[in-house]
Amino acid sequence: MGYFELFGDDASVLTVLSNRGMPMQGKRISVRGTLHQAYALGSDQMLVFVETPMPNPVGKESQHR
Repeated sequence: MGYFELFGDDASVLTVLSNRGMPMQGKRISVRGTLHQAYALGSDQMLVFVETPMPNPVGKESQHR
């Protein structure tokens, strides 16, 4: 499992945990998953997005064997 960060226009950062490779910088991607609170300490907190693997398109075999 690896991770990458998504940067919002408002300078926000979201860390995404993923089983797929890291996307190219500047590439537009879609992710699906669940948002988790990693920690909260006073007013400081960190959220982590755990990506759910996308299903294979119908008729395509998995690349992992």
